[in-house]
Amino acid sequence: MANTTLAEAVSFSFLILFVISGFIVNLVQAICFVLIRPLSKNIHRRINQVVTKLLWLEVVWLVDWWAGVKIQVHTDDPEAMTRFMGKENAIVISNYITHIDHTLMSVLAHRCGSVGKVVSSKLVKFVPTIGWWMWFSDNIFLERINGLGPDQDTSALCGLKDFPLPIWLNLFPRGIGKEKMSTEVFVSTVKRMRPFTPAVYDVTIACNSDQPPSLARQLLRKRPSYVVHMHIKRHDIIDLPNEDDAVGQWCEDVFLAKHALLEQHRADQTFGDHQTQLESCSKPPPLDSIWVVTSWALLFTFCALKFTLWSLLVLLISSSGLFWFLKFPFLSLLLLEASSRLFLLCNFPLLSSAATLITSSGCLYLLLHLNFPIWSLRGWLICFLGLI
Repeated sequence: MANTTLAEAVSFSFLILFVISGFIVNLVQAICFVLIRPLSKNIHRRINQVVTKLLWLEVVWLVDWWAGVKIQVHTDDPEAMTRFMGKENAIVISNYITHIDHTLMSVLAHRCGSVGKVVSSKLVKFVPTIGWWMWFSDNIFLERINGLGPDQDTSALCGLKDFPLPIWLNLFPRGIGKEKMSTEVFVSTVKRMRPFTPAVYDVTIACNSDQPPSLARQLLRKRPSYVVHMHIKRHDIIDLPNEDDAVGQWCEDVFLAKHALLEQHRADQTFGDHQTQLESCSKPPPLDSIWVVTSWALLFTFCALKFTLWSLLVLLISSSGLFWFLKFPFLSLLLLEASSRLFLLCNFPLLSSAATLITSSGCLYLLLHLNFPIWSLRGWLICFLGLI
């Protein structure tokens, strides 16, 4: 029961952290878009990539460290995947088993050194934080879900040609529970990206659990960990047919083979006898997401404490009738600090103990000076400096 309550508290704190930091990242993205992009699109994209990591790595932390999702990558051609993965542009087609498959594919792209891009509905870009972040990051948005129109989004797809880093454009031709495939987006994407994209990655996602990972289970930590198995097969794009109908049929054939591969994995928990696990993609997750989440949490804790202390000082100076208010600053300090520092409490006990010691010392210093009269500004300034 205590673990569930703690998980819910951490999840709520993470959502607050994500939303506030998302607005900050969106603001920085907007400033860079207005000031830098007109001068150099290439420099803007490089700077934006660094800025977006400050938000995206929070999601990576949620997957890798909080939810404990483990990704194991298998392939039948390890030499080719090791040579090309993370060093080339690729169109990625995958089956869709959960609502966080976009996240899992982007996490995998991050581990391989590529930049994950997705194709979404145009309405998504109006969603605060996530949608704005995707729009500033050159993701693709469609007017209609079924596919690209004759002249629609051609510039957006072709604009990825001069992207300074290798990209993975993630496509999911068949959604959860959909019997009929939608190959229009894949056909249009291959047609427009063929000149500068050397490969198509066929990714099959499988999960041993009867309950695949979801966003709610990730946040609430319903299970200690998940193991997600991915099979990746590389196809040279020059081997794909040139006609649109033939490309659509090729995609359907790939998904028929993917269905057979999933059935085999359900039967014996393998993708075949000649499969090799890619150690470079299946290694333990990097630590950069921990540093980003910790930095955001410490920054918000510092700002919350500063705001509370300055508010207390202003109230004490401006009004002499607020002596009763002195009983409440300590509770407000602890509440504001606790909500921001639950991340440290769960994963970084040493840092949490140090922060608690500092805050407790400040509160004790203030308690020791309560005998100063309300009109003694010098005494309250000393208390304020002690808390800083």
